[in-house]
Amino acid sequence: MFRQHRVAGIDYWKRARVCFEIGMRLGSGKQSGPRGAMAGIERMSTEEKLRTIAAVKAKAPACLTIKWSGGIDAKIDLSPILRSKAFRALRDPDEFARVRVGEWGHSIEWPSGAELSAETLWLETLSATGREDTRTFLEWRLRHGLSLSKTADALGLSRRMVAYYSNGEKPVPRPILLACKGWEVSHAA
Repeated sequence: MFRQHRVAGIDYWKRARVCFEIGMRLGSGKQSGPRGAMAGIERMSTEEKLRTIAAVKAKAPACLTIKWSGGIDAKIDLSPILRSKAFRALRDPDEFARVRVGEWGHSIEWPSGAELSAETLWLETLSATGREDTRTFLEWRLRHGLSLSKTADALGLSRRMVAYYSNGEKPVPRPILLACKGWEVSHAA
């Protein structure tokens, strides 16, 4: 049924495998990959780490201990999140205790259907571990959909420094956080 839309002579599996092997991803608006295969593709680098959840354990009444793939452990209080109607079922201690790591470690989930993404939990981990500067920087990037390259261009930094700040490997200097606010104001108009 779906094969009727394919172009003869193109091996789509091979093309997908090549894109995967060179580490392409959406996001930059620059053409890259084999012969500029697709607009909006940016090569993924090892500078931007993908954090996944390795293990999770619930502690009453609303705390989680999360072990991340990079070896970081954090105790997170989810009390503010549990006040939301979407997470009402998790106010029951028995249900909250049944937390488990979701597929591929990209979320945590409960039998009731409630789920929290690794990105959300990583931001909470940054706050819990005293890295509010990194959290603020990441939230700014996410809010504006900025890749490492676009962030570097916007702030006049190297792409590598943006990766260090985004991964929490280096503290984000106050002037950089102020530059983020200035960029936001100048692009609001």
